[in-house]
Amino acid sequence: MNSIVIGTNLVKRMLKEINIFAFIFFLPILAATLGILMFGGKEKVILGVANPPKGDYSVVQYLKDSNKYNIEYLEEGNIEEKLNNKEVKIGVIFPEDFTITSTSKIKVVTLKDGEEIQILKGEIEEYASAMLSGKDIKNYDKSTVNSKMYEQGKASMGMLSMFIVMFAGSSIGFLLQDKREKNFMRLFSTPVKEYEIVLAHIIANFILGLLQITLFLILTTFIFKIQWGASPWLVYIILIAYLISAVGFSVGLVGVVEDEEKYNLVLTLIAIVTSILGGGFFPTDSLNIVIRKIANFTPQKWMIDSYISLIDGGNINTIGTNLLVLLLFGVVFFTFGVKTLKPGERDL
Repeated sequence: MNSIVIGTNLVKRMLKEINIFAFIFFLPILAATLGILMFGGKEKVILGVANPPKGDYSVVQYLKDSNKYNIEYLEEGNIEEKLNNKEVKIGVIFPEDFTITSTSKIKVVTLKDGEEIQILKGEIEEYASAMLSGKDIKNYDKSTVNSKMYEQGKASMGMLSMFIVMFAGSSIGFLLQDKREKNFMRLFSTPVKEYEIVLAHIIANFILGLLQITLFLILTTFIFKIQWGASPWLVYIILIAYLISAVGFSVGLVGVVEDEEKYNLVLTLIAIVTSILGGGFFPTDSLNIVIRKIANFTPQKWMIDSYISLIDGGNINTIGTNLLVLLLFGVVFFTFGVKTLKPGERDL
């Protein structure tokens, strides 16, 4: 009960702070906007296809599934007219006797040669190579295709992951403010235990953090129309688990760094560095193997991996271990913070 009363008062205090208000209502919009700007994606290229090959899973279907092309089926004699009218950007004419071994006979026409032509030819050759090697073309390089399709969602989540840490840290920073203003000591002079005080801050942060990620998902899903590639509810669950780890981390950091200015500096640096290491801004596959191993100690890594698992066809059971790890991050940090948050002589 004590924690609920203190937590309610904390929520009221936090909402009066401009920086906390911005973290909750402004930065989710910024995260979504940056995700779209970073991976806004190009408009789909309109392909005019003549004499499309038959088959269970043809090269035309493969191109359509790459999410880069809109396919229009045309008569071979109409290709040139459509190109001149700019109704299609590239014309693809398949030979009547097309087989996988005759991709060189495919005629690709356009008014202006460019990068799209080379990409298209490369994908046709890639399809043929995969078929000739006996690979399951329907699932061929599926993870790469999915990753490219949903880069906006991943980038938005990555940006938000940094803002969640900053928000949780700034609001938990009220503990330092209370210590400086002797409110912390006054609370300890009442029948309130240290864990109840910290729990009150966690409750207040969790409530406002839920507001932050709820606003983020509403904006990204219904306003910005970001395609998640998975149920938004599962994305919501991932963000909640990450929020718990971020709040726990902030409590632990307050227990170590007692100076407010140093705390804010350390918090900002950690939020940025861990988001980079955890793959919040860009894939970490190309990083040094030692750095990739270090990334396993960042909550962002487990959050982003959970989302990638979802867009690759996973479900709540698939990401169960990741969610558990995120919760354990929060519990460990919280336990450490509670142990180190007892008032000392300087607080008297």
